[in-house]
Amino acid sequence: METTATPEIKKEVITLDKVNVRNLPELQGWKQKQKQVVKNHPFVAIKDNKTYEEAKKHRTALVSARTDIQKQDKLIASKLKELRSESKKVADELIQITQPHEDKQQDEVKRYEDKKEAERKERERIERERKEAIQNKINSVYAYWKTKISQLEFENISEFEKSLENGISKQDSEEMEEFEMDWAEKKNLLKNQLEERIKYITEQEEARKERERLAEERRKFEEEKQKEEEARKAREKKLKERNAKLKPYIRFIRDYDQVLYLSDEDFDKELESLDHQALEQNKFEAKRKAKEAEEKKQREAEAEKLRKEKEHIEAEKQAQAQKTFEIRCNRLGEVGFVENHTGAFVNDSHKVQLESLVDDVYAMDMEEFEDFIQDAKTELVNAKAEAERKAQEEAELKEKREAEEKAKKEAEAKRQKELQPDKSKAESFINALGFSEEIPTIKDKAIEDLLRNFANEAKDLQLSYIDALNQIK
Repeated sequence: METTATPEIKKEVITLDKVNVRNLPELQGWKQKQKQVVKNHPFVAIKDNKTYEEAKKHRTALVSARTDIQKQDKLIASKLKELRSESKKVADELIQITQPHEDKQQDEVKRYEDKKEAERKERERIERERKEAIQNKINSVYAYWKTKISQLEFENISEFEKSLENGISKQDSEEMEEFEMDWAEKKNLLKNQLEERIKYITEQEEARKERERLAEERRKFEEEKQKEEEARKAREKKLKERNAKLKPYIRFIRDYDQVLYLSDEDFDKELESLDHQALEQNKFEAKRKAKEAEEKKQREAEAEKLRKEKEHIEAEKQAQAQKTFEIRCNRLGEVGFVENHTGAFVNDSHKVQLESLVDDVYAMDMEEFEDFIQDAKTELVNAKAEAERKAQEEAELKEKREAEEKAKKEAEAKRQKELQPDKSKAESFINALGFSEEIPTIKDKAIEDLLRNFANEAKDLQLSYIDALNQIK
């Protein structure tokens, strides 16, 4: 905005009845000045950043021209209340010279700023969709192979490893841009999952073979026992039948056991001569009882042996279950989760606690535990990502606040600098009013007192305003 030198104003005593707002020295030349501002700052159509900056400068000049009048009007109104109405009319007339041009320029500036804002939002949308597409592709490939790994069987390991390698190679050939690290992490997860799955199904296969071996041994053992039992029953049946035949002759049998176990032919002959063997009856009976007692003892011993074998097998199962649980705790520890005093698995660094407790992990089968540990890894990865995201948001918010505070300080400094010429003009105007301390002689006492009070108040108001300007400086 152009500035003109303030002409030296000769101080003189001004009587109230001669004060005319349009004749005030500080209002002289303002109309021509306003027209000159409009001429020097014509309307600018915004086409690019250069014209945008030029349009803002023109708008600022027009705003300054208007605010100069408004400031002058407020100054006069605060000093001379009786002249307020006339000065407002003159100010409005002067403001109307630049106001339409200011409004038109303001609308053009706002239109261009709205256009730039819409372009910025569109660029953000395109960038967001690009990132989402890459992330969705990575997650889809990861989920597909994760499911395949969980379904892998022992007999398909070699073929599956080749398929997974080909799938990863195919994905490597696609452009990941800034998500290369995400894809690399997902690849490592898939490879680790495959290794753990192969280890698991290999252990399962070995366990299956061991179970089959033990089952075969148990089957053979039971077959031998069955044969022995059948032979024993056959012997008992045969003995029972012979006992029934010998019962009528018991008192005549001298060696009952010998007679009982004779061949069929000899037994038949013995039956014919039992009348002569009554003296051996007691001896034979004693031997028979001893034999039965020994067989019973043997059967009880065999039953006890079988019971101990079953207890041993059960103990081995429990020991294996405990060993499996300890291995699972170690694997959870490798992932980042440890057991706390409440029986839960936690990661204190990222404040993550898994839902399944110690008893749950102990009771899981192998497949359930594999799903559980994979979910634990995923939950920890998500917790880490969330912590990083929050840290990034806090850093961006802090940076934004610092930038806004800096811009605010720069704007205030600029405003204070721009106000300096206006403060000087206002001070010169107030000093130029030159209210006299002398009171004209008027016979009417009431009018004289009124004029004296007005003059005192006007002088006090002038001095107060000058003090205010000095404080602003």
